[in-house]
Amino acid sequence: MSGQTIPNASTIILSSGNILNWNSLKRKVPKSSTEEIKFCLKQTLKCCLDQTCDQPCDSSCLQQDVITLTHPQNRSSQQKAAREEIKVTVKLMITKTDEEEITEALDMVLKELEIDKIDVLLLALSKTPNVIEDSVSFEHLKPLWWELEREVNKGRIGTLGICDADKTMLEKLHQWARVKPIIDQLNQDTCCVIPPDLNEYAKANKIQLLTHNDKSDVLPPEDFQAVLGEFFPGADSEQWYPAWTLRFTVLIRCRGVITTKGYILKALKDRD
Repeated sequence: MSGQTIPNASTIILSSGNILNWNSLKRKVPKSSTEEIKFCLKQTLKCCLDQTCDQPCDSSCLQQDVITLTHPQNRSSQQKAAREEIKVTVKLMITKTDEEEITEALDMVLKELEIDKIDVLLLALSKTPNVIEDSVSFEHLKPLWWELEREVNKGRIGTLGICDADKTMLEKLHQWARVKPIIDQLNQDTCCVIPPDLNEYAKANKIQLLTHNDKSDVLPPEDFQAVLGEFFPGADSEQWYPAWTLRFTVLIRCRGVITTKGYILKALKDRD
C-alpha cells in the first residue's frame, strides 16, 4: 500500500455533469464517443483533484472504499423547461451482468437530473474480459431486462430499448419480455445495411430501428486504466474496469434541441 493515493478503493464513480457547458469541448470536438468519454473523465478528475479549483475534493474521500467524484461546476439538474416539455433519454452501456447495477445507475442519473422518471432507457450489454468470458447471450440479458421491467412498473422508466440485437436476439427478447422493447439501436459501422429479416420483424412488431456510433466496448479496461494513470500512477490505476457507463441527454420536445448531455461511470477494481 506504500505510496498509493487511493489504497482502499474498490469502486470509483465519476459524474461529468452537463458537458454542453464545457468550452473545451466546443473548441475541440472528440472524434468518437469513446474519446468523448475519456475526455470527460479526465476533466472531471482534474477539476475534482485540483486543490486550486473552486470546489476541490476533500482529500479524505480518496481513502474511502467507494470514491465518488462529481464535476463541481457543471450540475445537470437546472432545467428551465417544465418536465412535460423535455424528453430524457439514457443509454446504459453495461458490462457487469448484475441486476443491482441497473438500480444503482438509475438512482444516480435521477438524482443528477433531479427528476423522478426517465422517458427512454436504452440497454447496451457488451463483452468485457473481466466479466463475460464468452459471447454475450440472451441469458446474460434476461436478469438485467427483468430489473428494467421492475423499474418501468415502479414508474421510474417510461419505455425500453435494446442495442445491437440481431433478429434472433430481438425475437427472443420480444417473446419473453413483459415490457417489450420499442427500439433496437444498431451500430452504423457494423450494420450499414439492415438485414431484411430484422427489418421485417421490427416492422411487424412496431419496433423502431435506430443507429448509433458507440463501440461495442465503449470504454475498454485498458483505456480507463490509462485515464486513471494520469492522476493515480502505479498500482492505484491497475486492475480497474468499468462496470457501466451511462450517457444522459435532455431534449426540448417542441424545439428538438438537446440542452443537457453528460456521463456517469462506475468502475470496479478486480483484486483477484
